[in-house]
Amino acid sequence: MPSREINLSFDTRRPNPNVVETWKFIKRFLPPVLGIYALILLGVLGYSFYLTRTLDQLDASLNQTREQIKSLARNEGMYLVLKQKAQAVAFIQKNRYPFADQFAFYKNLELAGGILNNLSLNGAGQTTFTVHIDDTPRLDGYINVLVGEATQKFHSVELNSIGFNPDGSYNIGLNVSEIVKKSL
Repeated sequence: MPSREINLSFDTRRPNPNVVETWKFIKRFLPPVLGIYALILLGVLGYSFYLTRTLDQLDASLNQTREQIKSLARNEGMYLVLKQKAQAVAFIQKNRYPFADQFAFYKNLELAGGILNNLSLNGAGQTTFTVHIDDTPRLDGYINVLVGEATQKFHSVELNSIGFNPDGSYNIGLNVSEIVKKSL
């Protein structure tokens, strides 16, 4: 049998047709494939950068929220004090009594002939005052003016007592409900 020679060297002068076709295929499709790969890689990198930035923002927001919670915990005592104060003020505002208006009313009655010496008011509507009036007819006129004007100014007026003092003054006691014309 004749021996066959195996040639292991490549013939560089004439390329193999399969290799030529492969290189043509690679030259044609490699740039678009590399471009698409580069776009995908840039998209992944951009998205990871976006996520990193978003996570940093979330961390900053969480840190800010933690600081606010710590601040609120520190101010919790102050909050409770302010809340109690607000409740007390709301209660007082509902139940306050217009003492200044009532005092001004009695002071204006000096024009009826009596001089107001002493005035005692309380929140229950009890009013006691001392008026210096020289004679009984003037006292009658004063009481008529007092009760007449008071019924226009207050919801109800009751004359409790009239007392005579040695110095010539009279003590007059009234029960007066809240003022009609002034709303608080």
